[in-house]
Amino acid sequence: MLNSLELDYNLNLGEYFSLSLGPSYNVLVTSEILNAEYDTINIPQTVYEHEWTDTKLFSWFGFKVGFSYQI
Repeated sequence: MLNSLELDYNLNLGEYFSLSLGPSYNVLVTSEILNAEYDTINIPQTVYEHEWTDTKLFSWFGFKVGFSYQI
């Protein structure tokens, strides 16, 4: 299960285009093991990890950038 909390800022670039950007805080809870580790996705640097008997939690900060076109 991957959860994300995002704070976005939308910058209008005209009548139909906009740029969205902002920070995010992500939390991954997984029970899938790959090569004897909980390594289902590549996480560059975690800020918190906790491991239970058959599940592991990872959390990290990120940044999101997006471009949109409105019809």
